[in-house]
Amino acid sequence: MCDMITILNQLTGLFDAEAKKMLDRINTGADYTSDVFNDPVEFSVNIERPKSLIGYRGVYIFIMTEDVSMTTEQCWGWNNVAGAPFEYCKNRDLLKGQCLYVGSCSSKSIYSRMGEHFKSDGSTTSLNINHPNRELLKNSVKIIAFPLKRKYDLYSRLIVTSIEKILSDALGQIVGKKRV
Repeated sequence: MCDMITILNQLTGLFDAEAKKMLDRINTGADYTSDVFNDPVEFSVNIERPKSLIGYRGVYIFIMTEDVSMTTEQCWGWNNVAGAPFEYCKNRDLLKGQCLYVGSCSSKSIYSRMGEHFKSDGSTTSLNINHPNRELLKNSVKIIAFPLKRKYDLYSRLIVTSIEKILSDALGQIVGKKRV
């Protein structure tokens, strides 16, 4: 019989291995196969969200596709909008390949969560990417979503939040709160 520590150590190892495969896909474009997540879905912020994400929970990453230099005013303008702030305003030169944001959705679909990030309504729990102070990034970001296989929906909170934290720590997201 296994004790709880053994089970938790095994789970942690599985989460680390899954996150490493995701990081390889994000950083190098390596092939990604998983028993836990479906194939990744990649799309640009300036196109319609893929309907294939409807009903799926999972993890998603906003990645810079080109360099963007922000003035101090633009940076402060970003932080004056409710929602994900820059961790440090001095990091206003965003470089191709940098992680802008890591998020997860364990209670509803990635598709609807993405819709929240694209609004400009002053929400405190999204990027508000269509707000006038944030639109400068609209053509410079892609999203890679990793939809959780439906058979794991019952465990989605445990799985996706664990993977989200590992990815957030590894990628050093630029905006939003650090995951704990």
